[in-house]
Amino acid sequence: MKKTLSIVILSTLCLAGSACKKTETEKAADKVADKTDKVGDKAENVGDQARDMSKEAQDMQEAKGDLANADQELAAAKQEYTSRLMERLAKLDEKIADAKAKGADSMKVADLQARRDALAQKIADAKNQTSTAWSDYKDSVEKDFDDVEKAVDDAT
Repeated sequence: MKKTLSIVILSTLCLAGSACKKTETEKAADKVADKTDKVGDKAENVGDQARDMSKEAQDMQEAKGDLANADQELAAAKQEYTSRLMERLAKLDEKIADAKAKGADSMKVADLQARRDALAQKIADAKNQTSTAWSDYKDSVEKDFDDVEKAVDDAT
C-alpha cells in the first residue's frame, strides 16, 4: 500500500511538473520580452540623458553670456576708475609742484615725485587686474594715494 501510494504521488508530481514546464519557444519568447523591456528602458534613459545634456548646453551658453557681460562691466569699471585716478593724480601733481614752489626740502619733493610715479605705474596696471584681484588692487591704490597725499600735505 505504501508502495502504491508512493507511486501515485510520484506519478502525480511528474505529471504536474511536466505541465508546469515551459517549452523552449515559450522560454525564448520570455527572453525576448525581457530584452525588449531592457532595450525600452535603456532607450528611455538615453532620451533622458539627451534632454539633460541639452539643458546643460543651454545653461552653459547662458553662463558664457553672463561671463561676457561681467567682463564688459569690469572693463567699464576699470576705465571709469582709471579716469578718476588720473584726475586725482593731476591734483597730486599740482600739490607737489606747489610744495616745490614753496621751498619744500628737495629730497622730500624727490621722494614725493617718486611715490607719485609709482602710483602712475599702478594706475597703468589697472587694465591687467583680474576680477578676483580687482578689489584688492583698488584698496592698495587708495591706500597709496592717501599716504602720498598726506605726505604732500605734511611737506607744505
